[in-house]
Formats: sequence, structure tokens, C-alpha cells
Amino acid sequence: MATLSSLTTSVINYLDAKITAATATSEDIVLQSKALQQLADSQDLLTSVSVEIPADTVDFSAGQVFTKTLGADTTLTFTNFNIGEVKDLVITGDYTLTLPVAANIVTGIYDGTVDNLIQVLCTSSSPAQFWVTINQPV
Repeated sequence: MATLSSLTTSVINYLDAKITAATATSEDIVLQSKALQQLADSQDLLTSVSVEIPADTVDFSAGQVFTKTLGADTTLTFTNFNIGEVKDLVITGDYTLTLPVAANIVTGIYDGTVDNLIQVLCTSSSPAQFWVTINQPV
């Protein structure tokens, strides 16, 4: 059975050959762009794994959903982020949670007695800036 990675490589090779051919049309180029974007989106969905936050660092490149049960007051740091990325943090634990200074909380307050869904949107990478919403189950 072919993997997404092998299919991606095959499709890219085919489209690259088609585009570099002397008869490539603007329609071929548009088709290649759309196909590559759909393949990238598919790969993103497959790598959207849930990751336990290690050592209080949320590495944006490690997954889509991050989980943590606090065992003490905790200050999170964010690494490997890119503009436009949105990450979901599911955090619980009746301790103080501190987000990075660059995180602007739009709405919500952390409640350690229940699970919290914290959504983080990166809007600038240099300097870092994040917009954050915090929600609990109803």
C-alpha cells in the first residue's frame, strides 16, 4: 500500500515533469499549485497528533494538540512557531499557569479544577505575538 509520502513524491515528480515540459500551459501550473496545496493539507492532517507538553515547552512543530496536567505552578514557552499557526492546548491541574509574555489573552481565565481548551494563534514571529482564548466545558 502506498503511503502519503510516496504518493506525494510521485505526484510532485509527475507535475514537475509536466510543468518543465515545453508544452506546459498556465492550466498545468495552476493544477500543480492546487495539487501541492492539497497534498500539504493532507500531510498536515496526518501529522496532527496529540503531544504531551514536555519540560513546559510547546514546540509548535511537534503536533497540533498538546496536553498537560500541571503538578506545580507552570510557565509555558512556545518554540518553532510560524505566523498563522493555531495550536490547541488541553491543560488541567489546580496550579497557576503562566503563558509567555507575548501571549495576549483575548477571552477566558484558566481554571485548574477542570480541563481547559487553550487555543493559541501566532500573528507575528519577530517579535513573537500570540492571541489566546481559554475555554472550559459547560
